[in-house]
Amino acid sequence: MRKAGAKDYKSYSKKILSICNNKPVSLEVFADEYSEMKKQAIQINTWAKNVYVKVPVANSKGIFMGKIIKELNNEGISSLKFRVRYHHLLTRPLIFAIMSIIAGFFAINHIRNQKAFIMIFLGVLTGVGLYIFDNIAVTLGSAGLISVISASWIMAMIYLSIAILLIFYKEKF
Repeated sequence: MRKAGAKDYKSYSKKILSICNNKPVSLEVFADEYSEMKKQAIQINTWAKNVYVKVPVANSKGIFMGKIIKELNNEGISSLKFRVRYHHLLTRPLIFAIMSIIAGFFAINHIRNQKAFIMIFLGVLTGVGLYIFDNIAVTLGSAGLISVISASWIMAMIYLSIAILLIFYKEKF
């Protein structure tokens, strides 16, 4: 914000929030002391519905701020969306590997069966379907309707199950 010429954090942040009224905006507390950090977090949270308050895990002195994060969660400043996003990012490497296995199934299968168009269509349809269900799971987790672990890891397990079934189908065990 300083590079953009902002002099007043609050007014500049509110200007950004008014421009991005439907999109999430993360604003971080800049205090270093526990009491001031908590006060800023509570104040920032009132600026708009689409604001997400970021509190550092440790302050500049290296002191762990877990207590303030827990207190803010208890006061209604939720970290749920951040936790869902964090776990979702953790699943990405596993999902990419599994999607490669699924893509391999469709790529190899069309060569053997000479039904390239159908296999390419089914491969794309499978990828799009899994992507849609993945987004639904993350949305449900961010809304608190399912647990964080379920929202993030259930789709990875479904992807893995599909990949294993395709391999078994192909190899006819």
